[in-house]
Amino acid sequence: MDNLVDEYFRKIRAAQRKYRTLKATKAAVAAYDQLLDELLARFESASESERDAIRVSMSRESCGLLLGAAEGAATWAVREVNVERLRIGLAALLIENLREDSRESLIGLTLLDNSARKLSSDLRGFCEEVRQFGALEGSELFDLYFAEGGKS
Repeated sequence: MDNLVDEYFRKIRAAQRKYRTLKATKAAVAAYDQLLDELLARFESASESERDAIRVSMSRESCGLLLGAAEGAATWAVREVNVERLRIGLAALLIENLREDSRESLIGLTLLDNSARKLSSDLRGFCEEVRQFGALEGSELFDLYFAEGGKS
């Protein structure tokens, strides 16, 4: 299971190629959502040692997938008026766990926070709900962000 995110990165890219060829945007979005949900469910059911192994072994492209998933979740949450998207975005950021650059995670967190404000939702509460996805570094970044009052 140590290559879980990379496995789903490949599945998502394959689905995108398939549906792009068919010019089926709705089907592409549905496939992406389904695969991302599967990834999160499998990650959540993993042991802590398996989660650590997954985080350490992720490719740079997979880290980018998770960062992009967080940013996309911020957009789709507002478009669909769907706060569940915010939870998904936060979970993706916590799995990525500052592997690339903490500033990239802050961008995603700020976008999610802005979307939560637009939807009159409490992002901090959602963070508590998905904290189990994160390691210490990511959780500390979230705590610091909220301690400073967030950013707009």
